[in-house]
Amino acid sequence: MFHFYCFQTDKKIIVSDLPLDKIKNKFGYKYEVINSVKDAQSVSVVSARLKRSYPDFIIEEIYKKGKVILTD
Repeated sequence: MFHFYCFQTDKKIIVSDLPLDKIKNKFGYKYEVINSVKDAQSVSVVSARLKRSYPDFIIEEIYKKGKVILTD
């Protein structure tokens, strides 16, 4: 399961497949879950939609195997 976390104060959206407790440990509790998808193919579709909805935000993808930062 992939979750999209919005951090308003940092203007950042985190996409991750990590368990929720690891996200809380790393970033704290100042986030809002804005979407969740089951398959990896849907991540790019949702990320594209979020780029349009949150144009000033940076989208970071953090997965169990590594980290990717997406910008325009």
